[in-house]
Amino acid sequence: MKKISILMTIVLGLSLSSGISAEVYKDKKARVQISIPDDWKVSGDEDNLEVYSPDETIFLMFHVSTAGNIDASIDEVDQALDQVLKNRKDGEPSKLKINGMNAIEIEGTGTVDDHPVEWSVSILEAKKPVLVISILGPGWKKWQNKLNAIAKSIKKY
Repeated sequence: MKKISILMTIVLGLSLSSGISAEVYKDKKARVQISIPDDWKVSGDEDNLEVYSPDETIFLMFHVSTAGNIDASIDEVDQALDQVLKNRKDGEPSKLKINGMNAIEIEGTGTVDDHPVEWSVSILEAKKPVLVISILGPGWKKWQNKLNAIAKSIKKY
C-alpha cells in the first residue's frame, strides 16, 4: 500500500482497557492521543504515523488536517483516498460523536493492489481536525477486538 503522511509523536507506554500492552501517540497541534497495541507495526516520525496490524490486513493512517474545520477536511480526504484506492465506491457521510468529539464518517469499498478492501474515514473535531483513515483487507475481522480498543483510545488531552 502507498503511505500517506500523518502528524503524530510517540510519547509513552500505556495499557488499553483490554489489558493489551500499548504505546500512546500524541499530537500536540490537534491535542489528540491514541493507543496502539505493541504487536502492531507503527512507522513514522514527528510528521507521520502509519499503523499496520501484525499481518497487514489493517492499515490505519492518522493525519492532522490543514483545513480549518471538519467539513472543509472532506476535500483533503478525497485526495488522500485517491492516492491509495482504485475502484472507489463511497457511502454517504454521516455525523456522529466519537469519544465525545464531533465527527463526520464516510465508509466505502475499493481495491488496493487489486485486492478488495473496505475503508472508512472519520474526521474528528479537535483543536485541529484529525483524519483517521482505515483500510481493511480480507481477513481483518480477526483483529476486531484490538481495532475496537484503538478506536476507544482516541481522545483529546
